[in-house]
Amino acid sequence: MLIWAGFALGHNGSGYRANRYDTKLANAYHRSLSA
Repeated sequence: MLIWAGFALGHNGSGYRANRYDTKLANAYHRSLSA
């Protein structure tokens, strides 16, 4: 999860946690692996 948190922080700024961007990115990544 730390990798996604770092990416989300760099891309969306410090407010990424409020919108759970790191979690959304991780979930989308895992969905794409099983597609």
